[in-house]
Amino acid sequence: MTDSKAEIIEARRKAAIESRRIAQERARRQAMKEAMEAQPVLAGGGVPARLRMRHLLVALSFVFLFVLPSALVVGYLYTRAADQYVSRAQFSVSDDGFILPSGFIDQILEPQSLQATDTDILFAYINSQAMVERVDARLDLRRIYRKQSERDPVLGFGDSDAIEDLLSYWRRMIDVTYEPRQGIIGVRARAFTPEDALRISRAIVDESHRLINALTRTAREDAVRYAKVDLEEARRRLEADWARLRRFRDENRVVLPTADAQLQLNVIGALRGQLNQALVERAQLTATTVAQDPRLVRIDRHIAAIGNEIARLRAELAAETDSRTGKSVIGILSAYEALLVDVEFSRKAYLSALAGLDVARIQARRISRYLKVHVQPTLPQSPEYPDRLVLSLLIPFLLLVSWVIMVLMAYNVRDRK
Repeated sequence: MTDSKAEIIEARRKAAIESRRIAQERARRQAMKEAMEAQPVLAGGGVPARLRMRHLLVALSFVFLFVLPSALVVGYLYTRAADQYVSRAQFSVSDDGFILPSGFIDQILEPQSLQATDTDILFAYINSQAMVERVDARLDLRRIYRKQSERDPVLGFGDSDAIEDLLSYWRRMIDVTYEPRQGIIGVRARAFTPEDALRISRAIVDESHRLINALTRTAREDAVRYAKVDLEEARRRLEADWARLRRFRDENRVVLPTADAQLQLNVIGALRGQLNQALVERAQLTATTVAQDPRLVRIDRHIAAIGNEIARLRAELAAETDSRTGKSVIGILSAYEALLVDVEFSRKAYLSALAGLDVARIQARRISRYLKVHVQPTLPQSPEYPDRLVLSLLIPFLLLVSWVIMVLMAYNVRDRK
């Protein structure tokens, strides 16, 4: 029994010793592995295959993503890229700066606001398809921009005949700047020869002249056209009122109802004078003769006739109807005066519109917005583009930054795995 216990204790001791030996061996191997991974790669040295592949991929990516593209870009810039010449011009939109009289003409013309609008329109027009089409019809832009296409297919214009492609290339080759405070537009036209750059710059200035002149003509025509519309409306209104007045006179068989009324008043006044005179004569006869005197009978009849006529005229003038037309005299006078007011108002409006047309014509002749050229198109002497030095530094730098970012992202993904 004692021997069995001793054997068990001995076996456990040997097992513990073996376990410690195995653990020490594992620790030694792990230390050797870590030491070997920390060592640099030596020629002919034994390094793990995974370590060589990772470094090789980094080196290959550096060559293919940085060295070769940079060499190709620099080589292309100095061997194939065609020289580009720049012609410059500066101009602005100006007017005579006259001051219009106050009134509706101010609202029609408004030269100060039009000046700023014309400059904005011109700035947009230079970059528009309309400008490209007109300059192309004049100079054949496709032929100009394709002169170096075989040698420089990257910076030259391709074989496309679409106007959209030509417009896109035009915006690459034409730089337009605008100074809002001074209202000056600057143009930098690029081409592959100095003469072509000058021709394009001159064409832009000429087309800008044409546009401003067209806007000036349109402003003049609009100012006069609006005044003519007002005059025509006033004329039609006046003619309509005159026609109503003529119809009124024809229907009532009168030329001047006020004159007829005044004539009736004059007749009434004359009859009143006769009546007063007859009353005086009767009073005198009454004092000197008897009641049966034939003269008193005759004068009484005369007084009664005058009174009846005065009453008839007053009734006709106040409320009775005109014997010729059967209409109320007061109603005729009221309608006539209303028509006279309409005719007078229309007449004054017509005279005002006629004067407005004369003013519009005078002011339209004075509208003189024009293109003021500050810097005539220049003939370049040396090429300015492409800027080979800047591009030779900038593009490799961007490639290097991109390569570094890509490598860092790859290592980050590997470490996460």
